[in-house]
Amino acid sequence: MKQYAFAVHSWNEGEALRRLVRSTLPIASMVSEWVVVDHRSDDATPAIVQELRAELSGRGIRLQHKREERGLSKAFTFSDLRNLTIGMVTAPLYVLCDADFVACRGFDRVLQQMAGILLPEGSRPTRSQSAGPSAFRARVSEYTLAM
Repeated sequence: MKQYAFAVHSWNEGEALRRLVRSTLPIASMVSEWVVVDHRSDDATPAIVQELRAELSGRGIRLQHKREERGLSKAFTFSDLRNLTIGMVTAPLYVLCDADFVACRGFDRVLQQMAGILLPEGSRPTRSQSAGPSAFRARVSEYTLAM
């Protein structure tokens, strides 16, 4: 079931993004979307994102891309950039990664375990019950605090 999203924000990490996104292709049957926020890159990142859009689309995965031009400041912090990225996710469960992360063999089991912890059997919402990940943020916070 395609209920997971991956989300990343990056600056000048086009090659790392390519490696990261491609590392998730073996579990494409579980992934509904990718969210990429490009924070003012001046390398090949925009072209690489477009290349990845075609690869993901061919596997039935939607890519949402936003270029963020604001520099980091008191008015726009790293947390704001991260929250912007998370806010674009529409899937019920998501993995927020750094661009240099790579999903290794067996990562599908990690995702299944995550769903088992965050969405106990019988509590998985239908699309009509939730418009996105916001319904799960409290549960994720409970789990994070319990760790």
